[in-house]
Amino acid sequence: MKLNLLTIAVWLTPLCLNLPAQAENPEHLKEFLETQECIECDLSGANLSGAELRGANLAGSNLAGANFSNADLTKAYLVNANLQGANLHSARLVDVNMARVNLNDADLSEANLKGSNLERATLENANLRKANLDARRTSRTLLSSANFKNADLSNASLRGAWLMAANLEGANLTEANLSSDIYKEANMVYTHHTNLIGANLVNANLTGASLVHAFLVDANLLNVNLTGANLSHAFLVNAKLINANLSNTDLEKANLENANLTGANLSNANLLKAFLVNTNLSEANLNSARLVDINMSGANLNGADLSDAELRKSNLCGVTMPDGSTSNTGCEAS
Repeated sequence: MKLNLLTIAVWLTPLCLNLPAQAENPEHLKEFLETQECIECDLSGANLSGAELRGANLAGSNLAGANFSNADLTKAYLVNANLQGANLHSARLVDVNMARVNLNDADLSEANLKGSNLERATLENANLRKANLDARRTSRTLLSSANFKNADLSNASLRGAWLMAANLEGANLTEANLSSDIYKEANMVYTHHTNLIGANLVNANLTGASLVHAFLVDANLLNVNLTGANLSHAFLVNAKLINANLSNTDLEKANLENANLTGANLSNANLLKAFLVNTNLSEANLNSARLVDINMSGANLNGADLSDAELRKSNLCGVTMPDGSTSNTGCEAS
């Protein structure tokens, strides 16, 4: 259903945003309402709250400060649009193409972005609290190389999302769900693994986050806070976790081969059956950690704190122990 001009005229009130004063171009707005298409238009500051805009084409348009709260933009085409400071609270953005969109300072809280393309989009300081960025059965939510620096993604759902090389530096991902998306159809089980390969998560807050089966190969997790997070079955090969906080984290069956956890806090962490071959754990805190039935051959534990750790049934062949000695435990079975 298209909005009529009278309704829009009533809605066109100034928005109180921390942005320069803006006003949409009336002719552009008229064109858009009549055709659902307006390429490179100026709709900055327009109030389209609750509008039915399915399949709309606003490619390259200036939508800064516009109000799209509760609007339905399913399958819209917004490539290269400027949505800086826009209000997209609770908007329906399913299967939307938002590649290279500017969403800096935008409000996307509780928005539904399932299956959307946000490749190379910028979302610095954006609010994505409780947003849904899950993969769809037919498509992943594409966030490759997107910039989420300092964005709020707390309680957001990103199951099966594609975040390869995304920048999440300083982002708040408290209790976010980044676990794999698993569903059944016609007696078949399908899995979309959340892809964070090569992602930048420096200083990010992932307290209590779910990253079950997530791909974090080559990810930069310097100083990240993963307290109480679930990383069971996660792939962290070559990941940088220097000075990361992984206290009370579940790393059961996680693959940390060649990962760098120098100075990391793994106190009370569960590493049951984890794979730690050639992992650097020098100066790490493993106080009261569970290190049962693990393979950590060739790992570096020099200067690590293993007080009260449960270390048994593990392969420690060639491991540099906290005192600098080399362990032969498990070598005979190799």
